Amino acid sequence: MGVGNKDRSVVNGYKLRGALKYYLRDYEYARKPKLFFAFEWHYKNVTEKKWGNFGMNGVNGQYSFFQRARYDQIRVENGGIVKTGFITRLWSPRWAMEVFAEIGVKLTRRRQSNIPAGGEFLNDPNHDNIFISETGNLPIMPVGAKFLFRIY
Repeated sequence: MGVGNKDRSVVNGYKLRGALKYYLRDYEYARKPKLFFAFEWHYKNVTEKKWGNFGMNGVNGQYSFFQRARYDQIRVENGGIVKTGFITRLWSPRWAMEVFAEIGVKLTRRRQSNIPAGGEFLNDPNHDNIFISETGNLPIMPVGAKFLFRIY
């Protein structure tokens, strides 16, 4: 990191999520827990402006000179999850809790753009994270609980 954090990455993007949920009984804020099944999908497109070291005008691994420059790393994620759980009312009709378990897959694709002309990465930017597999496909198995508050 440089003085004044000038090497800090700038991240821009968006994420879309959708879900279809099916309750085995009619859902209402009742005392008895209600079992549900759901399918969730998400799409994420994020562009991160990063700094990198480049070898310029390389021939057989020999470079004319080296340059530190800014480039864009674009990450696109698609994912799907099958979810099951139950929802139950807590101490008042406005409060509820949802407990769930999920299993799914997340597909990640990375690419770089705005690389300096004639430049090659000295270190491959796609291998900077030990938690990303070679293909970018990861199984996900979250478990959790949500507390819900009904406004009306």
